[in-house]
Amino acid sequence: MIVKEAVLKLGDLQTLHDTMMSEKFPWFYHPHQASVKDSSYFYHPFYWSHNIQSDYFNLVAPIVEYLKPIAIINIRANLIINKGKEIKSSWHVDQYNDPKLQHKTAIFYVNSNNGYSEFQIGRKRKVVKSRSNHIVMFDSAIKHRAVSQTNSDRRIVINLNYY
Repeated sequence: MIVKEAVLKLGDLQTLHDTMMSEKFPWFYHPHQASVKDSSYFYHPFYWSHNIQSDYFNLVAPIVEYLKPIAIINIRANLIINKGKEIKSSWHVDQYNDPKLQHKTAIFYVNSNNGYSEFQIGRKRKVVKSRSNHIVMFDSAIKHRAVSQTNSDRRIVINLNYY
Protein backbone atom coordinates (compact mmCIF):
# COMPACT_ATOMS: atom_id res chain seq x y z
CA MET A 1 0.00 0.00 0.00
CA ILE A 2 1.32 3.40 -1.02
CA VAL A 3 0.00 6.81 0.06
CA LYS A 4 1.10 9.88 -1.89
CA GLU A 5 0.27 13.54 -1.33
CA ALA A 6 0.16 16.52 -3.70
CA VAL A 7 -0.77 14.27 -6.62
CA LEU A 8 -2.31 16.90 -8.91
CA LYS A 9 -1.09 20.32 -9.91
CA LEU A 10 -2.99 22.98 -7.97
CA GLY A 11 -4.88 24.20 -11.06
CA ASP A 12 -6.06 20.66 -11.91
CA LEU A 13 -7.05 20.04 -8.29
CA GLN A 14 -8.96 23.32 -8.05
CA THR A 15 -10.90 22.60 -11.26
CA LEU A 16 -11.70 19.05 -10.11
CA HIS A 17 -12.75 20.19 -6.64
CA ASP A 18 -14.84 23.17 -7.75
CA THR A 19 -16.62 21.19 -10.48
CA MET A 20 -17.46 18.20 -8.28
CA MET A 21 -18.56 20.40 -5.37
CA SER A 22 -20.82 22.42 -7.68
CA GLU A 23 -24.60 22.11 -7.48
CA LYS A 24 -24.54 21.42 -11.23
CA PHE A 25 -22.34 18.31 -11.15
CA PRO A 26 -24.47 15.19 -11.92
CA TRP A 27 -24.66 12.57 -9.17
CA PHE A 28 -26.63 9.33 -9.14
CA TYR A 29 -28.24 7.83 -6.05
CA HIS A 30 -27.51 4.27 -4.89
CA PRO A 31 -29.25 2.75 -1.85
CA HIS A 32 -26.11 1.09 -0.41
CA GLN A 33 -22.32 1.16 -0.74
CA ALA A 34 -20.62 -2.24 -0.56
CA SER A 35 -23.54 -4.38 0.64
CA VAL A 36 -27.28 -4.08 1.23
CA LYS A 37 -26.58 -3.41 4.94
CA ASP A 38 -24.74 -0.18 4.11
CA SER A 39 -25.97 3.39 4.03
CA SER A 40 -26.85 5.14 0.78
CA TYR A 41 -24.48 7.29 -1.25
CA PHE A 42 -24.21 9.11 -4.57
CA TYR A 43 -21.84 8.19 -7.40
CA HIS A 44 -20.68 9.52 -10.73
CA PRO A 45 -19.38 7.02 -13.32
CA PHE A 46 -16.40 8.29 -15.30
CA TYR A 47 -15.32 5.02 -16.94
CA TRP A 48 -16.87 1.53 -17.13
CA SER A 49 -17.11 -1.40 -19.54
CA HIS A 50 -14.22 -0.23 -21.74
CA ASN A 51 -15.81 3.18 -22.33
CA ILE A 52 -15.75 6.70 -21.02
CA GLN A 53 -19.14 7.22 -19.35
CA SER A 54 -18.95 10.91 -18.49
CA ASP A 55 -18.61 14.25 -20.21
CA TYR A 56 -16.41 15.13 -17.21
CA PHE A 57 -13.73 12.51 -17.87
CA ASN A 58 -11.19 15.30 -18.44
CA LEU A 59 -11.37 16.00 -14.68
CA VAL A 60 -9.86 12.60 -13.84
CA ALA A 61 -7.42 12.46 -16.77
CA PRO A 62 -4.57 13.95 -14.64
CA ILE A 63 -5.10 11.19 -12.04
CA VAL A 64 -5.00 8.55 -14.78
CA GLU A 65 -1.80 10.14 -16.12
CA TYR A 66 -0.31 10.00 -12.62
CA LEU A 67 -1.12 6.27 -12.26
CA LYS A 68 -0.02 5.32 -15.79
CA PRO A 69 -2.23 2.22 -15.97
CA ILE A 70 -1.93 -0.42 -18.67
CA ALA A 71 -5.73 -0.58 -18.76
CA ILE A 72 -8.62 0.93 -16.83
CA ILE A 73 -11.39 -1.22 -15.37
CA ASN A 74 -13.50 1.38 -13.60
CA ILE A 75 -13.38 5.00 -12.47
CA ARG A 76 -16.16 6.26 -10.21
CA ALA A 77 -16.57 9.17 -7.85
CA ASN A 78 -18.37 8.56 -4.55
CA LEU A 79 -20.12 11.23 -2.52
CA ILE A 80 -21.21 10.58 1.06
CA ILE A 81 -23.54 13.08 2.69
CA ASN A 82 -23.00 13.84 6.39
CA LYS A 83 -25.73 11.99 8.30
CA GLY A 84 -24.75 13.33 11.72
CA LYS A 85 -22.82 10.27 12.82
CA GLU A 86 -19.91 8.15 11.63
CA ILE A 87 -21.07 5.40 9.28
CA LYS A 88 -18.84 2.54 8.15
CA SER A 89 -19.46 0.64 4.92
CA SER A 90 -19.06 -3.12 4.87
CA TRP A 91 -15.62 -4.61 4.40
CA HIS A 92 -15.11 -5.46 0.75
CA VAL A 93 -12.57 -6.08 -2.00
CA ASP A 94 -12.76 -4.65 -5.50
CA GLN A 95 -13.24 -7.65 -7.76
CA TYR A 96 -14.80 -7.34 -11.18
CA ASN A 97 -16.23 -10.48 -12.77
CA ASP A 98 -13.21 -12.69 -12.11
CA PRO A 99 -11.64 -12.80 -8.62
CA LYS A 100 -8.53 -14.45 -10.10
CA LEU A 101 -7.64 -11.31 -12.02
CA GLN A 102 -5.11 -9.27 -10.10
CA HIS A 103 -5.44 -5.53 -10.44
CA LYS A 104 -4.93 -2.37 -8.42
CA THR A 105 -7.25 0.09 -6.72
CA ALA A 106 -6.54 3.74 -6.06
CA ILE A 107 -8.61 6.12 -3.95
CA PHE A 108 -8.11 9.81 -4.64
CA TYR A 109 -9.40 12.22 -1.99
CA VAL A 110 -11.09 15.28 -3.50
CA ASN A 111 -11.83 17.16 -0.27
CA SER A 112 -10.44 17.11 3.26
CA ASN A 113 -12.63 15.99 6.15
CA ASN A 114 -12.53 13.64 9.14
CA GLY A 115 -13.77 10.65 7.13
CA TYR A 116 -11.27 7.99 6.17
CA SER A 117 -10.59 4.70 4.41
CA GLU A 118 -9.85 1.74 6.61
CA PHE A 119 -7.83 -1.27 5.44
CA GLN A 120 -7.56 -4.75 6.90
CA ILE A 121 -4.19 -6.33 6.21
CA GLY A 122 -3.99 -9.63 8.01
CA ARG A 123 -4.79 -8.84 11.64
CA LYS A 124 -3.69 -5.23 11.32
CA ARG A 125 -5.84 -2.26 10.39
CA LYS A 126 -4.56 0.83 8.64
CA VAL A 127 -6.38 4.16 8.34
CA VAL A 128 -5.88 6.65 5.52
CA LYS A 129 -7.47 10.00 6.31
CA SER A 130 -9.46 11.97 3.74
CA ARG A 131 -7.00 14.68 2.77
CA SER A 132 -7.48 16.62 -0.42
CA ASN A 133 -5.04 15.77 -3.22
CA HIS A 134 -3.85 12.55 -1.55
CA ILE A 135 -4.09 9.12 -3.13
CA VAL A 136 -3.76 5.61 -1.73
CA MET A 137 -2.85 2.77 -4.10
CA PHE A 138 -3.20 -0.88 -3.15
CA ASP A 139 -3.83 -4.40 -4.35
CA SER A 140 -7.55 -4.81 -5.05
CA ALA A 141 -7.68 -7.99 -2.96
CA ILE A 142 -7.06 -5.99 0.25
CA LYS A 143 -10.21 -5.64 2.36
CA HIS A 144 -11.22 -2.04 2.90
CA ARG A 145 -14.17 0.15 3.78
CA ALA A 146 -15.26 3.77 3.71
CA VAL A 147 -15.90 5.66 6.93
CA SER A 148 -18.07 8.74 6.67
CA GLN A 149 -17.26 12.24 7.83
CA THR A 150 -18.97 14.23 10.60
CA ASN A 151 -17.25 17.60 10.19
CA SER A 152 -18.30 18.54 6.64
CA ASP A 153 -21.40 18.20 4.49
CA ARG A 154 -19.77 15.99 1.83
CA ARG A 155 -16.97 13.48 1.48
CA ILE A 156 -15.91 12.98 -2.14
CA VAL A 157 -13.43 10.35 -3.31
CA ILE A 158 -12.59 8.95 -6.72
CA ASN A 159 -12.10 5.19 -6.96
CA LEU A 160 -9.97 3.82 -9.78
CA ASN A 161 -9.55 0.16 -10.61
CA TYR A 162 -6.84 -0.63 -13.15
CA TYR A 163 -4.06 -2.91 -14.37
